[in-house]
Order: sequence, then structure tokens, then C-alpha cells
Amino acid sequence: MKGDGLVRHFCERYFSMQSLLRLSLVIAVCGAIILAAALLFDPGVTTQLIGLLLLWAGMVKVAVVLLWTRLAGLGTNRHTPIQPN
Repeated sequence: MKGDGLVRHFCERYFSMQSLLRLSLVIAVCGAIILAAALLFDPGVTTQLIGLLLLWAGMVKVAVVLLWTRLAGLGTNRHTPIQPN
């Protein structure tokens, strides 16, 4: 297909593992800020829950991205996909 090269180039350029790791860190930091603000200013339990869930989701994403890059080698030259039979 003609568009496959363009899609692959776009994904490799804009959706690298480094950008995914940065996005995960931003989610975790935003969650920590919201949680800290909710605990300090006490706007309600919902805001605390939102901050806690964002913080948890960001930490899980950071752990998963680090596993992908360090163990599986995704986004590096060490990754060798299994070829279908």
C-alpha cells in the first residue's frame, strides 16, 4: 500500500518511546499537583480521586514504557520482532 511508508514515518517521528515516556511523566506530575492541591485546599473528594488516579496511571505508564524499552528493546536497535511463519 502506498500510504504505509508515510504512516510509518509519521509514527516513528512523532510517537517514539521517548515521547511516550515524557507524556507518562507529565500525567504523573499533573496527578501529583492536583492531588497536592486537593489535599491543601480541600475542594472535595472527587478532586482528590482524580489526582490520585492520574498519579497512579502515570506511574504505571512510566513503568510499562521502561519495561518496553529496557527489557523488550522497543524503540531501540536491539528490538528484533518475531517473523510470522
